[in-house]
Amino acid sequence: MEFIARHPALIPTETCEALVALFKDADKRKVTAPGRTGVHVDKKRKDSTDLHSAKVPEKLREKYASPIEDYFKCLADAHRAYTERFAELQYPKTFEHGIYSFNIQRYYPGGQAYHAWHYETAHPEVAHRILAWMTYLNTVDSGGETEFLHQSLKVKPEQGLTLIWPAGFTHTHRGLPHTEGLKYIITGWFEYAPRGRRV
Repeated sequence: MEFIARHPALIPTETCEALVALFKDADKRKVTAPGRTGVHVDKKRKDSTDLHSAKVPEKLREKYASPIEDYFKCLADAHRAYTERFAELQYPKTFEHGIYSFNIQRYYPGGQAYHAWHYETAHPEVAHRILAWMTYLNTVDSGGETEFLHQSLKVKPEQGLTLIWPAGFTHTHRGLPHTEGLKYIITGWFEYAPRGRRV
């Protein structure tokens, strides 16, 4: 069993396009940044431009409030389906967990990608991550797959397709480069409340 939930076209086209527009607006305001692995920028490991939710200006949060809300309603439905299938993830069998941040990422063709094999709980400070989630905000026809090492699986980027998978080492993965157009994703985690933060 892969334990990777795939929800084709979960997110409507207009919502995906609005989230890309949010990224572009933020990029114009110079609040995007080179993608990091942990606290470091290392383009040999991850070469992207990122918009972290903490950096979204209040004016853009207001402008894009509706598509952001629509997105997370859809994602909540997907999470509910996952926890219904794997009941061990439901309270009180485990602690309640939620979403506390998101990250929109842009990859240019010709070499940009999350090159390094990685998983989402590879440091004690992020051990509170339970599940990873990701939605492709546009379709990429020339590479750009998400490759899962131990599942021998490559997932093609298709607009609206949403993935949910366990955050641990069993789901080590990487992003592959593409050759044409731009690639946009939104990603994050279902996690226990981060240290010092109350639900």
